[in-house]
Amino acid sequence: MQSERPIFVLFDAVGTIIYPDPGVLSVYHQFGKQHGSQLSIEVINKRFSRLRRKLFQSEMTGDSPQHDLSRFEFPSSQQIEQQLWRDLVQQLFTDISDSNSLFEQLWKHFANPGHWRVYEDVQCCWESLQKQGIGIAIASNFDRRLVPICNELGLNENNSRLFFSADLGFRKPDLRFYRAIEQSLPSEPLLMVGDDYINDYVAPRLCGWQSLQLVRQKKRQTTDSVDSLSGLTERL
Repeated sequence: MQSERPIFVLFDAVGTIIYPDPGVLSVYHQFGKQHGSQLSIEVINKRFSRLRRKLFQSEMTGDSPQHDLSRFEFPSSQQIEQQLWRDLVQQLFTDISDSNSLFEQLWKHFANPGHWRVYEDVQCCWESLQKQGIGIAIASNFDRRLVPICNELGLNENNSRLFFSADLGFRKPDLRFYRAIEQSLPSEPLLMVGDDYINDYVAPRLCGWQSLQLVRQKKRQTTDSVDSLSGLTERL
């Protein structure tokens, strides 16, 4: 990168440093069948993607030009995050009568650290950053379930910091999410790394941060991207 070396590198969680195993759609399909749903995994995939956009970023339409992001507000709390997921399950599985029990089963499943894995390139990347004296933090749209997950997966062992939307009060790409983090970290430069173009690349730049998009299996949307965390330190 051409910019000044960052003091802290902040990583998104899901899709960047951790992933569910088995995958989300597989679990939804399996648990849905247990509750009597006849939906195919293909239908679940289409509905899930649409409902995520509708419920979690309801104010945003289209690709939302960068200059429009400052007007979006996405409040967050443990109650808000839990209700959003409850609404998603209810609106996704329209062919079952008791979506609440299905939601509770799904919520508990993804709260279990044993159902999450750390990407293979994370440890090497973090060790390299620490050797260079660069701080590490996690900045995620998540709820309190993320704390035991990170603890169990060893992601809090090396003095890394953990920030998540339900605790901060705002969800990415609400610019207040990043401003709240700034209150707890040293002054700039800060670098955000994540797989979501708007949340992890565009929005932090509007706050004066550096940012890189991680494109493990996604289409590149910017030249400031890496396809693996192994190549991150080479860009600093």
